[in-house]
Amino acid sequence: MKRNWTADEQLEHFTILENEMALVSNFNQSGKLGFMAMLKFFQMEARFPTSKDEIPLAILEFLAKQLRIDPEKFDGYVFEGRSFKRHKAVIRNHFGYVPSSAESYQMVSDILGTQVQWHDRKKVRADVVSCFRKIKVELPSTGRMERLVDSLVHSGEQAFYTETGDKLSSLTKERLDRLVRSMVGTSDVAGPDFNSLRSDPGRIGLESFFKEIDKLVTIRELKIPDSLFATTPVAILEKYRLRVASELLGEIREHPDNIRHTLLSIFFWTRQREVTDNLVELLIQVVHKISSNA
Repeated sequence: MKRNWTADEQLEHFTILENEMALVSNFNQSGKLGFMAMLKFFQMEARFPTSKDEIPLAILEFLAKQLRIDPEKFDGYVFEGRSFKRHKAVIRNHFGYVPSSAESYQMVSDILGTQVQWHDRKKVRADVVSCFRKIKVELPSTGRMERLVDSLVHSGEQAFYTETGDKLSSLTKERLDRLVRSMVGTSDVAGPDFNSLRSDPGRIGLESFFKEIDKLVTIRELKIPDSLFATTPVAILEKYRLRVASELLGEIREHPDNIRHTLLSIFFWTRQREVTDNLVELLIQVVHKISSNA
């Protein structure tokens, strides 16, 4: 829960309703304030606080004022024991929620499936929270929540690898594999080797220009479809492009087929555009250099 609330927000979210007041009619003062703090926290977060520190002092004072209770009475509220468990059960029932369980985790996974924006972890977590709220299940602990998010991210990523691999022709896969074998002397690929294809252009001149042409020809011979990643978020392309650019060749070769082919196809799909831009820039610079010398 956020720490700072405006006066309008306090009125909107933390005003005690008549039916809520009836729930604490027979409680002592610390019980009333503690229960109401828990109820309002659950209303906002769909979970219970793990400690009293999670409840902002301003909110506690606002609730105490409505109950006509000294805020210090909250110190007497105990976050354990049978009464505490009973209070949580009453609050869940009030909002129509049930505790989280292995079945609810599976339900959330099934509902979200691989359709989540798995490359954006914050968005995945927000989708999970929203799904738990929709099916009225109390949010799990932070650790379990992160494990569920990890699982969805992993599933989405694996589905992306499989989908990409299915879109690549056997010829393209074969040529990609031959390229990454080139540094161990088992490739019959003509032209630049894999590390050369990852390198930047050299100094300005015709030699660099022709080397970039060789790179472009080699990449185009891979036959990676132009539309393969046209709708893929830029964040995904950049993430995997940098991964290929930084990994050792041996590490790339060790990836499972779908992962290796996806990483390489992303790298060369983006690299083709970079090399084309390099060629244009080099040509402009060479022409400018010739003109200056003349």
